[in-house]
Amino acid sequence: MSSSLNFECHVTLVPSEDPSWVKTIEGIAEEHKFKTSFIVGDPLLGKAKYFYLTAHDKTYNGLMGRMQAVVDSLPTKPVRLKIEQILYDERF
Repeated sequence: MSSSLNFECHVTLVPSEDPSWVKTIEGIAEEHKFKTSFIVGDPLLGKAKYFYLTAHDKTYNGLMGRMQAVVDSLPTKPVRLKIEQILYDERF
């Protein structure tokens, strides 16, 4: 098993048309140790393009606190917040 981090968090946002929006969100994400990505076609949310903030942590409480801090810093309301427990993650 390659992951020693047991929890993964996703904060899902609808991206803005404003070009400065991504830069602002990326700055907030970096400040709270989240990574960012665009994904088109979420299995639950549909085929639209979404912007994701993703983080990992060894503890649920630590990740929940970081997630709440990043959400409180965002200029837009998320459409989804999720914390998953990683049981197995092997990368090749």
